[in-house]
Amino acid sequence: MAPSTRRLLLVLLVSVALFANPVWLFPNEGETRYTYERSELVPQGDDVEYDPVVDPNHGGYSNDLSGVGCESVFGQRTDRDLSERVCAFEQSVADDGPVTVAGYDRVGIRVGYVELDDGYYHRTLGGGNGTATLTLEPLPAEQVLANVSGDGVSDVAADRVQRSRVALRAVVSGEPVESPQNPSDVAVGQVYALGGDYYAAFVTGSESIGSPVPDPVRLLASFVGFVGGLSALLLGLARLPVEE
Repeated sequence: MAPSTRRLLLVLLVSVALFANPVWLFPNEGETRYTYERSELVPQGDDVEYDPVVDPNHGGYSNDLSGVGCESVFGQRTDRDLSERVCAFEQSVADDGPVTVAGYDRVGIRVGYVELDDGYYHRTLGGGNGTATLTLEPLPAEQVLANVSGDGVSDVAADRVQRSRVALRAVVSGEPVESPQNPSDVAVGQVYALGGDYYAAFVTGSESIGSPVPDPVRLLASFVGFVGGLSALLLGLARLPVEE
């Protein structure tokens, strides 16, 4: 490649970079970063205490334990009215005993455990011949945590932790983890066994990233980038070899 051609390509690359400076100069502007922190889950008879205490619903995202229904605000934030009715029905099952309904093929178990007014229960569904029977069996909180916990993470190597899920990093490190990953894509509320105790990571904060410089400076940078890019482009085109 001739030196003149290389110089022309360089000028064209510089012009493109200058034109695009609002993109590469502020690549994360407008992005939401979430903060995830771990909380120790301490079983106390029929209840689970959180240390530190966690907001059950931060910014519209549920901090319920994974695998446990009807927690705090009666289930997940979506279809809340339906969740409240289902949980009220299950409270009546816990109070009055198993319930048999028709339409077995239309009945399913959402999650295996549920927290109601007087503690935790294990959901079981059985039946046949077109009927289904829902039974709720009381369980101590510690047994529920043991049943829904993921693999123990006490021996997870540090380098593996760095590549692991956001929630796992927060649990193992014990430090807040900031990430652009949406809480719906993070294992929020997943219970982990660590050193004989139980932990889970929850979303505790969120912040929208603004421009790192004042607006006047940004406007000036955009203007300079446009003018500089246009000038470089015109200069490069003017130096194109002309065939005679």
